[in-house]
Amino acid sequence: MNPMTGYKNVSANGLLIFLFLLLTSVFTFPSSVVYGSDISGTGIVLPDNTVLLGEDLTNIPKNAKIKFTIVDQNSIVQIDEKKAIKVMQGEREITGTSTLQDLKVPGILAYSIIFKPDHDFELNKSFIASIQPTYIGDPKINKINAKSFKFTTMTNADWEDFDDPSRQTSSNPHGHYTLNTNMCSTCHSTHKGSSDTLEVKPSDDATQNYCMACHDGTLNAPAIENRESKNHHTAGVDNTQQASCTTCHNPHLDWSEENPNLLKDHYVYNHKTADLNQSGLTTLKVDSLDTSCINCHEENTALDSASNTNKSIFDTTTFKNGYYEFLQYKKSLTADGSMDNYSLCLSCHADIKKYYQDGVPSQHTITAQDGSKLEGYMPCSECHETHGANNSFLLKSTFGHDDPTDGFTFTGDIKEWDVNTEKQFCMKCHNGSTSLYGVTAKLPSLEYHPSQTAACSSCHGTGALKRDQILSAAHGPQYVPLSNPITTTATSTTTSTTTGTSETNAATDSITTTHTTNSETDTSVTRPAEASSTMSNTGPSSDDTSSAPVDQFTPSTGNAAP
Repeated sequence: MNPMTGYKNVSANGLLIFLFLLLTSVFTFPSSVVYGSDISGTGIVLPDNTVLLGEDLTNIPKNAKIKFTIVDQNSIVQIDEKKAIKVMQGEREITGTSTLQDLKVPGILAYSIIFKPDHDFELNKSFIASIQPTYIGDPKINKINAKSFKFTTMTNADWEDFDDPSRQTSSNPHGHYTLNTNMCSTCHSTHKGSSDTLEVKPSDDATQNYCMACHDGTLNAPAIENRESKNHHTAGVDNTQQASCTTCHNPHLDWSEENPNLLKDHYVYNHKTADLNQSGLTTLKVDSLDTSCINCHEENTALDSASNTNKSIFDTTTFKNGYYEFLQYKKSLTADGSMDNYSLCLSCHADIKKYYQDGVPSQHTITAQDGSKLEGYMPCSECHETHGANNSFLLKSTFGHDDPTDGFTFTGDIKEWDVNTEKQFCMKCHNGSTSLYGVTAKLPSLEYHPSQTAACSSCHGTGALKRDQILSAAHGPQYVPLSNPITTTATSTTTSTTTGTSETNAATDSITTTHTTNSETDTSVTRPAEASSTMSNTGPSSDDTSSAPVDQFTPSTGNAAP
């Protein structure tokens, strides 16, 4: 690790690239030397030189610039000024010019590529910015990993702040409470409220229509992506419980740098030991997501011993052991791989949460080889869309960062998830060419996968029920110790009467059995000691469960996959 910058030297044999995206209105450095802290985050530099950090950033000024920072082991001499960075707003490409700048970071070759649009970004719109490796430096020596990110520009109306008339804009994009409207009744009912906050029952929840009155793009709010898709997140978990926009978002929150999308928050309080067994308190740490504060604190107040008066329990100045947290939904730029990164998703998907627990072995943990922060569980967003998709379970149709594969479709329920569907799904990434975070999953070898009829989850999944095997194979696939390879004939690799397996058969014809010996590659995602102990009681059968080297990955910036 470079002591000056904090960057890891990922592979001695390959080319180290660090991707990092930064939207900037003004890009300035105090000197010619840039330290690691200046180029290791995602954010927006505003005209007053304050920096907004995060991902899926909102309220971006129209005169923003887009910046990618790249760290390589070889010099980048030139870029294609018109093609190095691509910015899309829907189907429309935003034209502009990119410039290359040497950041002169001691010890590494660091460059920024700044995209300036020909015209200001349109307000109240969402954009996708992506780096185009083909047009940066010499592709033969500068192996740049593809990456993209989304940002949304500010609305074309001020956020009125009735609490402070001196301010022209508010920190709350939904405005503050006023007496001249009944907008509160959209989500709350004095007489029909089914919770302590008087929220309406899920079956009567009007937030979907209420939110979409603005968030369909017709008024001063950004349009929700994939809103015309067949399936939406509002269906709830397994279509058994209705969800709404407020399941994930809190419209009452103020916009902030840390929470630009108003993700749902919760209040946590660490009680003193003396508080135990009072009013039924059985644990010192109480989370409002699990236990409503009003269960013990009438009107959400508590006695302040210093002033001998009742004060709001949410007054963190008085009650210093309390604090707010918001649920996290991190993606490829900011996720470090911890379970907390995906707390928003796991707050509802309890059946998936168990695959993200510490100590549970999973072959879907990755140590990024492209300079990203990820060193653990892959983000949910690598396989799932956020708000809507035509596929069931909000599955994507296109997967991967480099050499992505598309065309995946599945519109049934889990009972219809058959072998062919599962193979097509898994091999969108496990194909020997598509990479995530600079890591490429090998194509399953026929040497260890002689059967054309066994599902991936039959070996790499856990649980007695087929549903459990499918879910575990997708979210926490197990390592299967390699057994002696099984000799197969040529006919066994090509015989198929089902059109759904054509992709699998065609791909497996090109497999070789030579495996990488890069030690960093092998250990970056594989924990054979842990996994072997997990699978020791369920060893491969003599039929078709010989292990594939699917747990062995090759960094796209290192040796080429065999």
